[in-house]
Amino acid sequence: MISSILVVSISLFATWMSVNLYTPAIFFNLFCCLISAWYGYHGHLNMALALAFFNVLAVLMSPLLVLPEQKTTTLMVLLLLIAMFSGIAAGVHKIKTKSG
Repeated sequence: MISSILVVSISLFATWMSVNLYTPAIFFNLFCCLISAWYGYHGHLNMALALAFFNVLAVLMSPLLVLPEQKTTTLMVLLLLIAMFSGIAAGVHKIKTKSG
């Protein structure tokens, strides 16, 4: 429980840092996409959705990722977001089939 709260608070801090002070902090948020997918796959949906919110917010607000000439980076970020939401969807499906 403590580690989950720590990851969410560090992700929120990295989101704030990537928008305001230190732009490369977005890379920690991209790593948190994988952590969010893991949380979602294992059924910890509240933590997974909180991390997903901060990660998507960081990606949308980061000045490092909105440059149109960085197509490879944009594709990598899109694939990470797809993996994150796929993990969350797999966790929702596992919970739904277990209870039903």
